[in-house]
Order: sequence, then structure tokens, then C-alpha cells
Amino acid sequence: MKATELMIGNWVYCRESTCQGHRVDFVNEMDSEVGVDGEILDLDMVFPSLLTPEILEKNGFVNRHTIGELYRCDIRLDDEIGGEYISLNYYLYNKLLSIKLAKDYSTCPSVSDLPIQYVHELQNALTLCKIEKEIVL
Repeated sequence: MKATELMIGNWVYCRESTCQGHRVDFVNEMDSEVGVDGEILDLDMVFPSLLTPEILEKNGFVNRHTIGELYRCDIRLDDEIGGEYISLNYYLYNKLLSIKLAKDYSTCPSVSDLPIQYVHELQNALTLCKIEKEIVL
């Protein structure tokens, strides 16, 4: 894992812990250090949390269907009818993801296929798309 991949608030897990629920407090690219839950660690002590369908479902994404390795799910960002959706096409084996965001789900344009397999990568992609969605583990 590279320091440039991490943002404050990303979920990771640490070598001495089996728990995946650790948040990045700060990133020091120069010294390859990362702050996790108030503790300064060498970057080689921090590992990415694997993105799974279970994590997506825990965060409110509804599985619309699974065909082979394709897991298609979506979430409405607000409670109003006609509100915006995030639609994810998640491939269980090669971990590609296309993110769609639109008010009309049927004409939802695709952002692109992204090589995402870890929770922090999903968090960063949503942030870069200006989608305010808090991911929990």
C-alpha cells in the first residue's frame, strides 16, 4: 500500500489487529508513516480492507441481482422519489466497479470502470465524484 493511495478517514486494518475498523488520521508521505486511531505507524503495518458484497449491503446498497460474478446493487442518496441514486456494478472476482450517479435510474450514465477492490478505494472514488456517502465497516 502506498501513502498516496490514502486519504484521511479511509478504513484500513493494522498488522497487530484482525479488526478492519481503523481510520486513517493523517498521512506522512515523506516518512512513509500513517496515523491510525491516534497512533503513528509505519506504512508497512497498515493494510487495505477488502471490499465485499456484505460491506456494500451494510452501507445500504441493495443487491438488485447477481449474474455469475456480477453483483449489481444501488442506493438512493435521499428519501425523496426522484432523488439521486448511486448504482454499482461490482465484479466479485476481478474487482472492477462502475459507478453511476443520476436522478433517473433508467438513464443513469456510467462514470467508468475503476480497478477497485478495497474499501478505501471506494471511499476515494466517491469523494472524487463529490458523492457524500459515509462508508461504515
